[in-house]
Amino acid sequence: MANNMYALVLFDVDGCTAVVESKKLKMEGKDLVTGQMGHMTFAREKLQVEILQLSDSKRALNKYEDEWSLSCRSVALDKEKARRRNRPNGYLTVRPAEQNVEIEETVTLEVESEAVTVSTVF
Repeated sequence: MANNMYALVLFDVDGCTAVVESKKLKMEGKDLVTGQMGHMTFAREKLQVEILQLSDSKRALNKYEDEWSLSCRSVALDKEKARRRNRPNGYLTVRPAEQNVEIEETVTLEVESEAVTVSTVF
């Protein structure tokens, strides 16, 4: 196992995240990597997880978790939880509908009698 002592994981059961000790994760292969799927046991229950980030610092993972909670995937998970009325399982497969699609928005503004075009890519 790599030097990373902690992992930020996403749980399939409820779509929530948590920072856990990496030694509690059961994954295929020797080394843990971001995006890897596997499981961990909690209260005698085997829970499917995906590694979102690895670090030797809980503080760094907590900061990353705050940032991740604003991501398109996190927003998609929140919408899916509401749609399913929080029914358990199946959250690891949830992805944003427009993943890998860029949306360009063009806005034209009048500034001192000159037209200015502003483009924003989301």
